[in-house]
Amino acid sequence: AHAGCVSANYLQLWGNLVGGWLMAKSLIVAHHQLDQGVAESDYLEAKLVTCVFYAHHILVRTHTCLTSIRAGGDATMSLTEQQFFSHVN
Repeated sequence: AHAGCVSANYLQLWGNLVGGWLMAKSLIVAHHQLDQGVAESDYLEAKLVTCVFYAHHILVRTHTCLTSIRAGGDATMSLTEQQFFSHVN
């Protein structure tokens, strides 16, 4: 039951990390193609900007996810079943 309390944060953590890995791969490719003078320079330069945006605004969320996962589900599991479902009509 405790694993269910942090599962959403665990999935978000891995989604952010895999997204960061893919963005890093695309950043390397974009740099390589720009160095070779590929005609799609506007697209490639935009790709570089989106990679930086991802790193600054999405990838940094991994720390928060880890903090929540490490905190565990004790707070949620301390609720009684009646308290947990009290908002349901």
